[in-house]
Amino acid sequence: MPDKGASPARGGFASERIVQGQYLDRETGLHYNTFRFYDPDVGRFVTQDPIGLDGGSNLHQYAPNPLAWADPLGLSPSQLLAAAMAKAGNPVPSRYAAHHLIPTNVAGRSNLIQEAVNRGIYDPNGASNGAALPMSAAESLASGKPLHSGGHLGSYYDAARTRLLASEQKLGNLATATDEQLLRKIGAVERSLRMSLGADNLRLQSTDPRPKGMRCNL
Repeated sequence: MPDKGASPARGGFASERIVQGQYLDRETGLHYNTFRFYDPDVGRFVTQDPIGLDGGSNLHQYAPNPLAWADPLGLSPSQLLAAAMAKAGNPVPSRYAAHHLIPTNVAGRSNLIQEAVNRGIYDPNGASNGAALPMSAAESLASGKPLHSGGHLGSYYDAARTRLLASEQKLGNLATATDEQLLRKIGAVERSLRMSLGADNLRLQSTDPRPKGMRCNL
């Protein structure tokens, strides 16, 4: 394979136009992609996404890694959540995803949830923290439910963090809180996020095709 900035082979066709309309800068070896430069050596943009977290949590990502979509051992959080929902009598339909109302990465950094997890009374992959959401734009429109496809908006993670922190502050000393108090506060956050998604006060994806204000039951 020729070096990324090398001249084309003798007799070959030279063009700076490459895949998906990107423009190759042969001096730097970078690919110009409308608003940013892409570095093929590292598979990332060299500057952050101009729309910030609205484009997802990875500000330098070119595209999602499809290898992460396969889970041959069934150990991903989504698979564990789907199994718990099915056991609770709420199976996830085909072409739907098991969505964590409180995202696992937010739960992992929440003192409130970690106190409950350490006591063995709460599991972020439990059925109460799940909602079945469509993975395609067509099904999202047909069902009226939020689209679940790709990285979520930063505003959703912020909402989950803010609500958990508010509940934690109301309890005060978590070590002296009863199991019932911990579970009541966590359950309230789960329900509030479910209601916000159903009322379209929160969205998961910038690509959600539904008209603004479309309500649904989750």
